[in-house]
Amino acid sequence: MRRKFIFFIALVLSWQMTLADEKQEVASRWRIAEIKVDGSDNEWIEAITYLEKEQLGFGLKNDSSDLYICLKFDRAIERQAMMFGFTLWFDPAAKNKKTFGVRFPIGMMNFESDFMPDPMESLEDGGGRQKQFAAMLREVEVLGPEKDDRNRFLAGSSFGIQAATFDSPAGLVCELKIPLQSAPGRPYAIAAALGQTLSVGFEMGELDREKMRERMGREGGPFGGGRPTGGMPPGGGTRGGGRFPGDRPEGGPSGGMRMPSAFKIWMRVNLAASASDSQHGFAPQDDLDNIRVSLEARNIPLREALQQIMAQTQAQIVYSDALVKDVNAGYSGKNVTLRNALNSLLAPTALDYRVMEDDQIVIIRRNKPKDGLIK
Repeated sequence: MRRKFIFFIALVLSWQMTLADEKQEVASRWRIAEIKVDGSDNEWIEAITYLEKEQLGFGLKNDSSDLYICLKFDRAIERQAMMFGFTLWFDPAAKNKKTFGVRFPIGMMNFESDFMPDPMESLEDGGGRQKQFAAMLREVEVLGPEKDDRNRFLAGSSFGIQAATFDSPAGLVCELKIPLQSAPGRPYAIAAALGQTLSVGFEMGELDREKMRERMGREGGPFGGGRPTGGMPPGGGTRGGGRFPGDRPEGGPSGGMRMPSAFKIWMRVNLAASASDSQHGFAPQDDLDNIRVSLEARNIPLREALQQIMAQTQAQIVYSDALVKDVNAGYSGKNVTLRNALNSLLAPTALDYRVMEDDQIVIIRRNKPKDGLIK
């Protein structure tokens, strides 16, 4: 009887582990529209996967040369990323090994060796502290591919890697563009091919308590400068109300404080092979009258309206940011054909569309706007 019970428990655990493994596999979408690495999540509305426990959202897209990544940190963890850094790890062999990494944000504790969080100053206070954080966000750190390799450079477009941040109302947004293969002028790359399955790790840093104690002892007080070593007042202007930026209440009447926890999770990521990859679908010309869509676009950016259509229909709508910039959409329709939605959406604008031989729907410019809506 005992053996049967143990076997049953093992079977349940194995089943649960299988479900967990399945949950940790995601697909990268083919980049069908231009992605400007500026920290905005406008191009990612339909492609964000949210990790509830980690309070982190992420999106993955790729084309023939680069992997694009969007990270969305909830308010509860954004300070932790800013203070201790966040690292993306890549293993082309899909064995969850830290083969190649890109750290962004670098984190103030990694960016400046002598940096000490000040409980009496918040990030919103401006001044020197705010300038320090701004300087940190202008750099990216590459780890590998050789052991102990560690290089930093500007996050603009150095060596093919681009990175940018934006402080949205919901939390910190980070965008990255990382080469899939190395090439002249692009020495740092993931070393992965189209259609390949690789492991991608998401690692949130945390306070190195031993290093902090060493600094506190060396600098004569909890934060240097001869400050008293006795108890410190809670709060001090930080959003979490703790001793360091990022502290959160432990809970309960005692009001104790704790540092936020680090985490590291791995995902198996399937890179898209082409624009016509079967996992993304496509919208051939004959299907424009067969595919149905519901659209609510009342004075919103045209880009967002097109992304709503792509999310519902899996249509490959290609456009340039310069073409749709500052163009708003105003159309509402339920269960209408894709052709009707596109015609009605673009009619009041100076834009039109063409369906190409490869079934991509390309947004183009026309000479003058049409009068009224096309029904």
